[in-house]
This record gives sequence, C-alpha cells and structure tokens, in this order.
Amino acid sequence: MALGTGAITLAQIRVEVGLGATASLADCFTAATGTFNPTYAIAGVQAMSEFRGYSHAVTGITISLSTLTNITGLNVCVYALNLTKYYDGGGIGNGMIIYDDVSLTTPYTGSGKDFRRISSGGFGKISTITGEVSSFGVCF
Repeated sequence: MALGTGAITLAQIRVEVGLGATASLADCFTAATGTFNPTYAIAGVQAMSEFRGYSHAVTGITISLSTLTNITGLNVCVYALNLTKYYDGGGIGNGMIIYDDVSLTTPYTGSGKDFRRISSGGFGKISTITGEVSSFGVCF
C-alpha cells in the first residue's frame, strides 16, 4: 500500500508504517523503512507532507521448512530444513502465513493435508491456497 500525494493524515501515516493510534510523527519517521517521494522532501524537517507518495517496504523474515512431508506428522521433526520461505516475523504457529517471496505478496502453496517441518521448533500443515499454518505441533 502507498500513501497518496494529496492531503494525508497522521492516522494514515501510522497505518502505513504499521504503528498504533498513539504513535507520534517522530515515531512514524523512525519506523519508516520504505521509499519517500523526493518531490515532497523538506530538508532538515520532519513534516507530515514528506509522507506524500510514501510506500512502506515490507520485508519478510526467512523461515526454513522441510521439503519432505507426511500425512500423520510422525517423525516430521527429524526432517531436514532445506526449503527457505518467508513470514511476517510474528509468532510461529497456527494462523501464521508463509510466503514464497520476501515482499510477502505470494502465499506459499503449502502441503495441504500433509505435515511439514516448520523451523527448528515445530511442524504443521500449510494451506495450498492461503499459505496459512494449521495443526501446529512442537518438536521436542
């Protein structure tokens, strides 16, 4: 998502950079990892207008999966982690979405009904449509 080049509000900027309703403009600049439109830059000043045309960069965190799967989940925890995918950096477990790309735009098409090892700590099923993890279990 990107902000428009017309009038923008602090609330819109907060949403764009992923901050809550109490974040200050300074907090927004600190959290900004995207691309500013140089047309709206004001040297030495942090103004809301500088966020006109801003596009926040979303970068996924790498996560390792096994290429092997099985239908029962038994012994999945010994499978080698030899497939690199991406997620948003939140918790690993049910409900997380795994992506094919670092920009988190293409969900991984997963393993469907079969279990796959997910990171060093667990295993689960990955939706063939949404990339969402379900039936997550912990490896011991």
